[in-house]
Formats: sequence, structure tokens, C-alpha cells
Amino acid sequence: MALLRRRRRRTARTIGALRRAIMALMADGGEQITPFASGPSVQALKLALVRAEFIKSWPAEGETERQRQQAKATACRRAVESAVDKGLVVVRDVGGEDFIWLAGATEAAPTAGKTNGGSEPVAPITLDERDALKVRGFSNEAVLGMTPQHARAILADESRNRDTERFRVVGEVTRSATCVKCGEPGGVRLIRDTRSPGSKPMPLHLRCAGDWFDNEDAPL
Repeated sequence: MALLRRRRRRTARTIGALRRAIMALMADGGEQITPFASGPSVQALKLALVRAEFIKSWPAEGETERQRQQAKATACRRAVESAVDKGLVVVRDVGGEDFIWLAGATEAAPTAGKTNGGSEPVAPITLDERDALKVRGFSNEAVLGMTPQHARAILADESRNRDTERFRVVGEVTRSATCVKCGEPGGVRLIRDTRSPGSKPMPLHLRCAGDWFDNEDAPL
């Protein structure tokens, strides 16, 4: 179990470094591409650029420079594989070049005249909408990964915020049940973390869910 927790923490760190590299490069190095035939365009990066940025920022140990560079390259490869497996990023060969972008961004930058369901064009998320999402606790990174439709669905419901998007109530518990994080009763529900589909639903307050599921000792 301890080994598995260490692997999960290491995977989370490498994915975090990968996403930071993408965010750092997107403004200046992003390219508008159409990865799927007749599909919407997306702001993406050449994978080689992201790999180089990751390698520059990732700390690695080794007796020689070659060993350190190999360790960095391996960490990057595993980060990309894990992020793809988790549905966090998309990698696709376009014109003989591998591109990478955050999952969910495919519809966030539609081509001119591209319509939704054959009616009106889908407008990108506005600055005001971004600010409103940030007020609800979403990071710049999270907003970038949203489609305009998803963002507006959240804003249309005052009860939706960062926590309610990540954590899902999947069942009820007895009135006397206590939260596994804070130990207090009242308002406890069976909550699942959508970022870890295989995780076990736990009796929690919504306010405690983030601390619980982000804790390295939380059970699978």
C-alpha cells in the first residue's frame, strides 16, 4: 500500500509538471490546429516543445548528466502517458508532428463559423465568465480545460462550484454517521472523487472532501 501511495504521488507530481509546462508555453507557443476532420479547432502545442520545457524544470538525480537527462525524459514520457490515460490531455499526430493540448479544450476555440448543432456559432468563454468561474474556486488551468457549454452550465446554476464539480454525492448515510475527515455528524454524504474513478465513496462533508481525497493516507 505504501509503495502504491508513493507511485500515486509521483504520478501526480509529474502530471502537475506537465500541465504547468503546457500552461507556460500556450500563450506564446500555442498553434491553432484542426486535429480531427470536420471537427473544431484547438489551441495546441508541439509535443517536442512541451517535452523540452518539462525536462528543463523537472529535478532528477544521477551520477552523470546523461543519467539525469534520461531520468527527466522518462519522467516526461510517463507523465504524458498517465495524463492521456486519465483523460487530462490529448496527443495527436497532425501533419507528421505530435501535438498536445488539455482535454476539453477542443470546443473552447471553435473555427470561424463553426456552429453548435447547426445553429449559432459557439462563442469562446469570455473574460467576465472566466472571472465568475474563478470566484467559484476554479483555477485558470481548470477554466482553460472547460468547453464554453460546460462553463455556462456551471454559471447557470448557483450551487455549482469547484468542489461540486470534482466531488459527486453517490449515496446517503444514516443521520448519526460522522465524517471520516473531521469526525462531526450532520450533512454527511457518500462522496466520490471524480478524478479517481476507482476510488471508494466515503462518508464526508463536501467541505472536507478535498482534504480527504488529497491526503496521501486516503484509501483507494
